[in-house]
Amino acid sequence: MEILEQPFTLDSDEYSTLFACNNEDDTTTKTPEACFTFTYEGDEIWLSYLVFTNCSENATSYHWDFGDNTYSTQENPIHSYSEDGEYIVELTAYNDNASDTFSDTILVNWTAID
Repeated sequence: MEILEQPFTLDSDEYSTLFACNNEDDTTTKTPEACFTFTYEGDEIWLSYLVFTNCSENATSYHWDFGDNTYSTQENPIHSYSEDGEYIVELTAYNDNASDTFSDTILVNWTAID
């Protein structure tokens, strides 16, 4: 943290005002960059859910759209699809200044492995 001094004069008296500045990165002043990865999880016979890992930067909140009319605001959600298919998953990362969206297509096939 850096302390800055700003002198000023009021009615012929001299004063100083101190300001504290945080030099560390502030995620709310940078544009967020949305990013995620995912893994299929389950036992050896049946795949049952996906684990999403949020790798976004400079974000303070998140909105997930799993492409099947379900949503989440968790940072790293786990999601299960009820039907096989191709789904477009979107993650929108927010901070006080902006938002960014990243999407990926996921192929779900819960058919048993022979």
